[in-house]
Amino acid sequence: MPRSLLVLPRTVTFNDQNQPSFGNVYTQLLEYIVSVELVFGALSVLAVIVLRYRKPDAERPYKAWGYPVVPVIFVVLSLLLVVNLAILAGTTSGIGYLIALTGIPVYFIWRNRSGSVDS
Repeated sequence: MPRSLLVLPRTVTFNDQNQPSFGNVYTQLLEYIVSVELVFGALSVLAVIVLRYRKPDAERPYKAWGYPVVPVIFVVLSLLLVVNLAILAGTTSGIGYLIALTGIPVYFIWRNRSGSVDS
């Protein structure tokens, strides 16, 4: 099934006055994954900073513009958005973290079934 079809289903919720509020599944999916993506993005940029610190003489295939200020600003702003999403949409972002964390046992099951051991 194409992912673009996920935007079609509608959700209906009712407020205290029994008035309907319409949304769609895409909004929920977006709320599930945005905070998780921000954490992984921040970790990726933080990894660049750590690697440049630990291996200062390593070959650099590209230059990071504004390094180290711009990557640090990105990490800080990403983490602030994660905290903001945890406050404003804690339930849906929490579900997103649970979905992402299900990948950990799947990884170990997949790794044990394939019989390969990373060294």
